[in-house]
Amino acid sequence: MKFFKLFTAFNIRNIRILNRIVMPAMHLGLAQNGEMTKKLTDFYVERAKGGAGLLIIGGCYVDIYGKGLPSMISVDSDDFLPKLTEFTEKVHRARDDVKICCQLYHGGAYAFPQIIGRTPIAPSAVYSNFSKTTPKEMTLEDIKREQQAFADASVRAKKAGFDAVEICGNAGYLTDQFCSPKTNKRTDKYGGDLENRLRFPIETIELMRSKVEDFPIGYRISGDDFVPGSNTYKDKLIIANRLGEYLDYFNVTGGWHENCAQIA
Repeated sequence: MKFFKLFTAFNIRNIRILNRIVMPAMHLGLAQNGEMTKKLTDFYVERAKGGAGLLIIGGCYVDIYGKGLPSMISVDSDDFLPKLTEFTEKVHRARDDVKICCQLYHGGAYAFPQIIGRTPIAPSAVYSNFSKTTPKEMTLEDIKREQQAFADASVRAKKAGFDAVEICGNAGYLTDQFCSPKTNKRTDKYGGDLENRLRFPIETIELMRSKVEDFPIGYRISGDDFVPGSNTYKDKLIIANRLGEYLDYFNVTGGWHENCAQIA
């Protein structure tokens, strides 16, 4: 009796989720050259048949600077729309009441030069314990370009038949890097106090919203970074309250990838 709500429906903005079973995004290593593959599609078709109300797919990198691993899904070009559309159609056909969310990914300083073929970009040129690389500090032009990449990816996700999008803002990725005093040392309007550090994700969400309007936008957030000098659960509560003004839901995790890197 105490689990009865697990199987009750609820709304995220304008979509109805059949139950409260959500499969979060995970990197499966099954994409090929950014494209959806039969193995990847078959995997999620089976998950849909399993009965989860919402499947979150990702990470799906928004442009080359955001790419994390070679076998990730891409939403950085209209060239990927045919396979993305085929994917959503097959999953929806497997169960017509399942909802599918596209998780938008940008690694920032966590991108590897040998994978993206260039120096990664980040809020500041702070050495990453995860990628073992010092990224290039983003210019204002870089910031606008990456924000536009998120917005364009949202449009593609909607065109491809996804029911929602989710920003991958946890685990030390780009938006988390902007929010953190450990990785954001900027002295312009995108750095300094917390309100300035939140400017990048807020502007990004606002730009996305201007392009997809009523499309649900979620955000994966670390409840605590568990990294010395970064945001704690107390800070993340403030951040969530502020970002929540622009979002439809949060997907909460814990920690950064650097937790493992520091242990190693």
